[in-house]
Amino acid sequence: MRIKVQDGFEFGTTLQDIVVPEGLRSKLSSGVDYIDSALGGEGFTPSAVTLFTGEAGAGKTTMTLTLADALARAGNTVVFNTGEESLLQVKMTADRLRLLGAFKVGGEIHVPTLLKKCDALRNSPKCKGKPFFLFVDSLQCMDDGHYPDGQTNTKSTERSLVMFTDWAKANYTNPVVIGQVTKSGNFQGSNTLKHMVDTMIHLSVERKDPD
Repeated sequence: MRIKVQDGFEFGTTLQDIVVPEGLRSKLSSGVDYIDSALGGEGFTPSAVTLFTGEAGAGKTTMTLTLADALARAGNTVVFNTGEESLLQVKMTADRLRLLGAFKVGGEIHVPTLLKKCDALRNSPKCKGKPFFLFVDSLQCMDDGHYPDGQTNTKSTERSLVMFTDWAKANYTNPVVIGQVTKSGNFQGSNTLKHMVDTMIHLSVERKDPD
């Protein structure tokens, strides 16, 4: 699927005439050493989209909540949006992990509405100018709005990810999108999704050799 990102440069522009905004050059430390290490040592690049996958029971929610909490404590605006679990479940998990819970939460599954709400929040007086992170749990739960009755199909995840990617590139925001895997450990949905993001992190379970 083609991702349409408008950068404002005409075709044939000489590369040396393009000035990269400073906002894209400043890395954003996650506050979690092993995540920063996985991202090259310095953290997130503004506008980068991260696809976060993992086997069932590997701890995807635990790790992403911990990451969201660390980013919020570092002064970033962070939204953890869940269509996978209720906000009460998210709260209980955060309490069990003894997280500060400074990040904001939502339960919106309609992608266009979610992005509008995120724009309103990031442009609010308290958040304006701060780096913005959006955690989406999970991609397979999201409705891209293609069908008016809220139905989804096998292409809904691709269309949703395109919307998150376009939004990130236009606003220098950082979506962290959780993707489900099957019981066999294979990624659920089209492998095209893996090629649509800037970074993919997979969390696996280490199993001891039975011998």
